[in-house]
Amino acid sequence: MTRDLGPLRAVVDLAGELIRRPSRAGLDAHEPVLVVLDVWLTGRGLPHRRLHDDTRRPVAQLVEIAGGGPGPGGRWTPV
Repeated sequence: MTRDLGPLRAVVDLAGELIRRPSRAGLDAHEPVLVVLDVWLTGRGLPHRRLHDDTRRPVAQLVEIAGGGPGPGGRWTPV
């Protein structure tokens, strides 16, 4: 029997996609993982941008997550 995950299904599917991408630190390129994140974030209208190292290789993704509490209306969080 498969459990209905409702809105969590998208996150579970994202995790599965990320797990299928090679991502060994220091061995694999970041690009395949960042592409998966880019597509997922874009599909949900979440503001994001890539960070690059000094040689212009992509190394991380920044995501704006707007909060409802006190302080700035949003913040950039590395993923």
